[in-house]
Amino acid sequence: MKPALLTFLLLVGFSVSLGQSSSVISLLEKAKQGDASAQNELGVAYAEGTGIHRDQRQAVYWFSNAAAQGNALGTCNLGLHYGKGWGLRRNPTLMMKYVFAANALDGLKCNPGEFTYSIRPKPTECQIEKGWTLAVAWLRAHPAFKNDLGERPWMNNGKYPTTVREQGPSVQLPIKRTKKCGLG
Repeated sequence: MKPALLTFLLLVGFSVSLGQSSSVISLLEKAKQGDASAQNELGVAYAEGTGIHRDQRQAVYWFSNAAAQGNALGTCNLGLHYGKGWGLRRNPTLMMKYVFAANALDGLKCNPGEFTYSIRPKPTECQIEKGWTLAVAWLRAHPAFKNDLGERPWMNNGKYPTTVREQGPSVQLPIKRTKKCGLG
């Protein structure tokens, strides 16, 4: 048997044995090349078990890569995983960090208010405030990140509020800093 044909058969057999579809393999190639949208989509595939075996840790890995590039959906999905404790230890503060950051990047895709009302147990006021503070610091630490309008409003004198949504609950920030949360 020719080496090229043997290699092809091994690759096909390997991908079939893992339960991966050809579209997931293509997505994996794009994700490995650094495509943030593909990284988010691959994270969703792993999270839902679509075309590949379900693996929440792999989902978190790909969402983290997408978030590191400023992909709003990947950042929001990472926040969801922190909130639910899927693939990592549940952390409401980090959930709020990534949800606020995603909302800042694209206010229509990830509403912090929905997370504060739908995740149980609900994050505390201090977890929300600390998450917002971490989100602003994270956004400022990434000079290439811009919102969907091409702006960086989180750079404005520390007075950056979140986007207020017209429908659904919203969280009004910045919350008055309190010594109770250690941020006063």
